Amino acid sequence: MPRRLHGHGILLFVLLVLLRPAAANTLSTFAMSQAESTTIVCALLPSAASPLLVDLNCTEAGGDHERQETYPSSHPFSALAGGDHFLCAVGPSAVRTDAVAMRWWDLSKNRTDAPGTNGTGDGRGKSKRVYLGRPIQALSSGGYRVCGVLSGGELHCWRWRGLKIPEGLRFVSVAVGDWFVCAIEKGPPTPIRCFGNDTEAVNTVPTGGSFDVVAAHGRRACALSTDGALSCWGNGAPALNGVDAATTGYAALALGKDGVCGLRTNGTISCFGDGVASPPDSLAGAQYIEVQAHDRVFCGVLMVNYSLVCWGGHEFNETNRLVFDRVLPGPCELMSACKCGVLAGSANLCDAGRCICKGCAFEFNIATPKAALSPGGKSRNRRRIIWVAVAVAAGAFLVMLVALQFALLLWCRRRRRSRRRHGQELHGHGAGLSLMPPRIGSSKGPGSVVEHFTLEVLHAATDGFTDERRIGSGSFGSVYRGTLTDGREVAIKRAEDQAKPSSSAGRPARRRDREAAFNSELTALARANHKNIRYAESVTPKNVVEFAVPHILNDEVSLVLDLRLPAPTPHEADALSYVGYLAADCVGPVGRDRPSMTEVVNALERALAVCTAAPLSRSGTARRVLSRSGTDQFDLTDTD
Repeated sequence: MPRRLHGHGILLFVLLVLLRPAAANTLSTFAMSQAESTTIVCALLPSAASPLLVDLNCTEAGGDHERQETYPSSHPFSALAGGDHFLCAVGPSAVRTDAVAMRWWDLSKNRTDAPGTNGTGDGRGKSKRVYLGRPIQALSSGGYRVCGVLSGGELHCWRWRGLKIPEGLRFVSVAVGDWFVCAIEKGPPTPIRCFGNDTEAVNTVPTGGSFDVVAAHGRRACALSTDGALSCWGNGAPALNGVDAATTGYAALALGKDGVCGLRTNGTISCFGDGVASPPDSLAGAQYIEVQAHDRVFCGVLMVNYSLVCWGGHEFNETNRLVFDRVLPGPCELMSACKCGVLAGSANLCDAGRCICKGCAFEFNIATPKAALSPGGKSRNRRRIIWVAVAVAAGAFLVMLVALQFALLLWCRRRRRSRRRHGQELHGHGAGLSLMPPRIGSSKGPGSVVEHFTLEVLHAATDGFTDERRIGSGSFGSVYRGTLTDGREVAIKRAEDQAKPSSSAGRPARRRDREAAFNSELTALARANHKNIRYAESVTPKNVVEFAVPHILNDEVSLVLDLRLPAPTPHEADALSYVGYLAADCVGPVGRDRPSMTEVVNALERALAVCTAAPLSRSGTARRVLSRSGTDQFDLTDTD
């Protein structure tokens, strides 16, 4: 099995604090590495264990991607970067709450810390921490090196001795080649500065102007200016003869060995350069969120379902372009922090109140083609005017929609308050602190007992809802044991707001949903009128529990069946016993002793299996004996 990684336990809400969102090509949730002659593809995937967790999965390029290695680690990861014979991951620190940590794996065969045997006894599968400090806002790797932009804008490179970066400079993004690193300065303006031993790449960097995207590979680099102009320089820079005069600009770049692929602001990909691999026909018209390159391989995250697909090189073909069904397309953030919209369906990948923001370059077409690539300056200006008009119209519509929603919310609240006051006027006159008249009406059928109590009466019955009176909790609040003034012992459910703290924007909606659900449950209970329930006063027994449970415990389940039903077969009788024991457990007097929903499902599945099982022989076979615990026991005695 080639060297592959898999990590788990990513706390996504920590990412919001420690890894700040930035422009395109700053932090990525997937990476490609070279392990000897093998290309390894790694990505952060949503975990099935919890919406708060993601898994780090790695697989070998060129196979069927069915086999994915697991790397058991307690270190949380949030961003990835890979290069020649190494992989590194960045995430919140386990020892300092205000810091992030970077861990490094060496993928060389002659290294004892290379992952690939999943932590076996030969010492491989371990990682080294190479950084512990301030948060990282941009990360890039190339060759054997990795560099990052710290939260304060400082450029820092690891395992790169002798690299000198002038003090006082601040940057927003970074790209790493084999022997040089280029970064975009924090502005305005935002020029590109390059450092390192590759004098050609360092000395031929474009001068003047402002840039927002930079990419590097080998001894060459490419960059996008803020007005959409594409520039490439260095040894082996790709030819730009095939660049089309597209109506939309580019938001991100991926530079490979033979050329560069640009991610347009409309989500499509266009590639150019001698020998570069463009997306195949099946992927050519698709929209992407991110694209990266390694050697001759290009990989991108599809916007339609967040799957990771790859093409190019000899590793990928029509049968294995899909690497991962679903990856995390970016860091989770508060919905209020998304200035340019939310990725569709991303709220399901994050904690409550959080989502993955859509890049502003895709939303508002920030990058526009340069004049040389456009039919003419007038056409470019006309497109800009159209886009500005569309943006203004969309903004006005959004403001109007928010205003209408706010007005509707106020109207609903006033109407609800009016209904409550009306109900209090109907049922509150003359009540004071005593009980309301016990029988004030019937919703259906004779003998309905729907009693209304004031909050003061319930407060006194439970000694102020003290913890000593709490006997359990339900889906909407706690249940208390109360004693009414006439001596009756009752159970009182009190609705409580048990939602976890999250954004203030979503809290009113969740509260209304819980109130509506609680009111529905209250209405259903009040209407119930049955003798058995109530980059009844004169009937014995009083309820179904007092009637059925004794028969169940005495193995007399048949006595609680409807006499109109045919007698059960032996197998059906065993299944009914399973269900009867389960029902008795579910109505136990102590809430914590009742089975969980998982246990309920398991018990019902066992009952179904018993009901549909083939008959057992009477001699020398195992006879099933039921237990209250819901487990299977066997009596090996002869039944003859």
